[in-house]
Amino acid sequence: MQSGEFKALVQSVIDEDQASVQYYLSQGIDPNFLHPEILTTPLVEASRNGNVSISELLLNHGADPLLDSLIGESALKIAKQNKNKELMQLFTKKKKSPFSLHKFFKKLN
Repeated sequence: MQSGEFKALVQSVIDEDQASVQYYLSQGIDPNFLHPEILTTPLVEASRNGNVSISELLLNHGADPLLDSLIGESALKIAKQNKNKELMQLFTKKKKSPFSLHKFFKKLN
């Protein structure tokens, strides 16, 4: 994966361009990748925008709603802050991965 492709995926989420999001995901871009410049995940940005359809798309491609961005925001935390009940329900239905590499490395620091 090229970092530019990840940045383009995040920008497509921000722009609410579902077709582009689908394209980048179909190219195998990891929706949980934490780019050191962007500091966020595509799902965090979809939650910030309140975009349910893009959130569902990202979840279907393995996005983790509990994964914290590099500044400590998760998609679920943002949905709760914004009192977005539809996203909160969607994210809480998503099963948490039993092992998260991000959380493992976070514990090491």
